Amino acid sequence: MENTKPKEQIVDLVRKLLSLSTSPNEHEAARALEKAQEILLKYNLQMRDIEIKEEHHTLDFINLPINTPDRVQDWKLLLLHRIASPNFCKVVTAGKYRFYILGRGFNVVSVMEMFSWVQGQLEILAMVNTTTYQGRDKLRYRNSFLMGCIERIGQRLREAQKSAMQSDVQTTALVVDSRKLLEDFTLGQFPNLGHGRSLGTNNSAEGYRDGQSAGDKVSLVTPSRQVGSQGLIGG
Repeated sequence: MENTKPKEQIVDLVRKLLSLSTSPNEHEAARALEKAQEILLKYNLQMRDIEIKEEHHTLDFINLPINTPDRVQDWKLLLLHRIASPNFCKVVTAGKYRFYILGRGFNVVSVMEMFSWVQGQLEILAMVNTTTYQGRDKLRYRNSFLMGCIERIGQRLREAQKSAMQSDVQTTALVVDSRKLLEDFTLGQFPNLGHGRSLGTNNSAEGYRDGQSAGDKVSLVTPSRQVGSQGLIGG
């Protein structure tokens, strides 16, 4: 059993899993990354124990500013919010061209990776489904399709987190503690934080329903791990 292993053995295992997560084999990389995150959550290990050298790969809380040359579309912000929360991160908007991702460095990197990977899939799915849609208002259908897809993705992530919490009391305690620490860090960074703008509306029942169905098929883990950059948001 893993919980009987000395900490040195656990750290060594996580190092190996993080190395495997760069594999070009999508299934192998996904399973390795998921297992590494599961172990880190269970044992609440510090990333400095694993000696990850990348700048943002840390369990210290960071506030990552993102600047975009163009106004970020609402559906992209909504997707980012739905991905961030189950990954113990928070998104704070500051005008039309700037926002921040807050959380432990390792989680912030995971959010950026997942966002970039999922965003590309949604753009393709929306294009294909809107092209084949037989109705007249294709724009309304597309917007509702994206909303349905994003809400289903968010639901999948919340269900996975809930399942992990129900299976282990220690995991539940760590999740609660992580959320509290994130809120405290966010308030420290933005003491006058208000409510963000409403993101999107559901105007087409058919589009939303099709999007929900498509959201079940979206892959949530990248085939290879590449640290997110500012350019990913505006792409």
